[in-house]
Amino acid sequence: LIPFFEAWGIPVTIQSKRIIAAKFPKLDKMIWTYNPFTKTGGTAPILYKTTITASSEELTGEGAVNGRASALLDGDNNTFWHSKWTGTADNFPYTLLINTGTPISVKGITMLPRQNNTGQRIKDMEVYTSTDNENWTLVGKPTMVYTPDDKGRGIYTFPSPITAQYVRLIFKNNYAGNGNAAMAEINVI
Repeated sequence: LIPFFEAWGIPVTIQSKRIIAAKFPKLDKMIWTYNPFTKTGGTAPILYKTTITASSEELTGEGAVNGRASALLDGDNNTFWHSKWTGTADNFPYTLLINTGTPISVKGITMLPRQNNTGQRIKDMEVYTSTDNENWTLVGKPTMVYTPDDKGRGIYTFPSPITAQYVRLIFKNNYAGNGNAAMAEINVI
């Protein structure tokens, strides 16, 4: 319902957003454009854009696309995010912040490792969720396990579904024991 209120210029507090997200399903159509006289409209889809930021990105050494956090959401298993390694390299911990664009029911995350190099696979991490990007709840501290099939995808399923707009991942280390991190794709489930 938040897009409905925003379309009409009605301010919604963070507390109200939490209650609305927990009580009502996410709108998928612009119902406020329905015209009852002509019985038209109200069917255009609402496009929620998921965004991601990273505490470290390799902006020069991996080419025009690779190395950047945006590669994690591009749907291409061959592109990847990488922590900064040129010049003065960054080191763990690294933080990724995913913004789903609206509060949704989150059941977990999937992580697809970089496909052409397995040396930076994330091992230990902390997972937090939030509806307002200010108040955070620790969901878990998993050690990621990657399947030998499905291109090595790792899945962390939350103990129970959580209403959240933001997911913060803090990567503590990798399986190789070096200071680098890389990943091809990440998804909120």
